[in-house]
Amino acid sequence: MGNSNYGEVSELLNSFPTDFPVSTVILQGQSENVTNFVSYDEATGITIFRNGAETKVYDCSKISGLKMD
Repeated sequence: MGNSNYGEVSELLNSFPTDFPVSTVILQGQSENVTNFVSYDEATGITIFRNGAETKVYDCSKISGLKMD
């Protein structure tokens, strides 16, 4: 089960396979475009997404929503 310090989002991220399609990460009301999920480290809360060739790294505790098309 996910780390309770990161809430329900961590449980969802733990369920995603590598390259799972995600179009938007919402961070405290701000939308960030992404193309797919790369990885999630449950111990640190570090979450990595790709936006084409660009790599984006986020703190799981700051993610308030995800959009999947």
